Amino acid sequence: MSNASARVTSAGPQGWWRGWALVATLSIGLGAACSGSGGNGGHESRVGTLSIVSGNQQSAAAEAALPKPIQIRVVGNDGLVAPGVTVQFDTVEGRGTFESQFVVSDAKGIASVRYHLGRLPVMNRMTARITGSMVDLEARALNVNPPVPKQRIDKLPMPESLAFDNAGSLIVSSQLNGSLVDVRPGPFKFSEEFVFDYLYRGKTNSSLTGIAYDHAGILYACDNRTGSIARFDGSNEPTVFLEGYQFDPFSLPNGIAVSPRSNEIYFSDTERSRIYKVGPQGRDLTIATEAVPQPNGLAFSGDGDMLYVTSLSPGGVFALPVGGGGGLGAATQIADLPTGDGIALDADGNIYAIGPELGKLTSGIYLIPADGSPAFRYVTAPSPKIYASLAFGRTGFNLTSIYVVSLNGTIDEVDVGVPGLELPGPVAQPGG
Repeated sequence: MSNASARVTSAGPQGWWRGWALVATLSIGLGAACSGSGGNGGHESRVGTLSIVSGNQQSAAAEAALPKPIQIRVVGNDGLVAPGVTVQFDTVEGRGTFESQFVVSDAKGIASVRYHLGRLPVMNRMTARITGSMVDLEARALNVNPPVPKQRIDKLPMPESLAFDNAGSLIVSSQLNGSLVDVRPGPFKFSEEFVFDYLYRGKTNSSLTGIAYDHAGILYACDNRTGSIARFDGSNEPTVFLEGYQFDPFSLPNGIAVSPRSNEIYFSDTERSRIYKVGPQGRDLTIATEAVPQPNGLAFSGDGDMLYVTSLSPGGVFALPVGGGGGLGAATQIADLPTGDGIALDADGNIYAIGPELGKLTSGIYLIPADGSPAFRYVTAPSPKIYASLAFGRTGFNLTSIYVVSLNGTIDEVDVGVPGLELPGPVAQPGG
């Protein structure tokens, strides 16, 4: 059996193909007869190669059909085209769909199929295959019609961060007296408005920012007025979980996240450019890194091997590998933002980060595609809203929607068509 490789590049009108290449690995020469499961009368027993005829590397608006069909040629070991062979088409990334997964090659040996791009404006990667041979395909979904946020509730008391519990409630932290607010869909099915009640009424010397649940359902909150981390275990009053590091109060505790791997708690001190790590019992408090300037929102990858951090200033998103003992490796900036706030991941590994522009009284949700292409503004907040934090919907809410809290006292919903990252433990984790 021999192998051949072909590399194809194509520059599109918007320049987004620059640096992208298709690698089509063609496996040629089957040593034994195939089973002919496609019912092709023995044609598959002499099939050796697939090749791309046309339709690769197209672009169109997200959720739209590609302008041209994708066409794949089937050639036998004898060098002749092979009609009547079933070619299987699959989507690998991007959540687009083929009009038919199985297509039989025509008299010219060509299998032709239409493709519909997924909802997110990211690269869609696909494959076409027969037994012993496969080619890789790709197409770009463009952000032509970005989603429009839908306001679900307003008049929340100075909201800052949000997290979903395991009972179908959306918990929102408040900078006003350190309160926690319980948000739910309204009781009337015909209404899209949410309702809220106080889960905990705070005190005048408290101002809660980032919040996160651990695997046992205990809520931790950053209090940047007292410079401490509070712990809510379901009782009437929170307890002080951490008051500082080496007898020195934290300066501005801000974002917080719980490792899906170890249940360790990580939180940022924005003013001191530190990220701390501590065990769920409050032991072994350490400085995990000082490599991210003014760290803010935190979010883990699904396996807990990577921590993503937004920078308040100069702005941006950083990726830090998590070692076996929970230590953080070197920080790599993966995106530029005007400034950085809340952050969350979807089930496909795409990253969503809030980038406020305070001078312009606006903000956006930036999408950092998992395919490695550059970040871009995906959603723009209706002016003059300033988005602060976001999280994917869980039980009782739309699972493919991002819920975004603004400093203006609102929660908006943005349906991105992809569910949020499912993290281990009985309680879903927040997005920053």
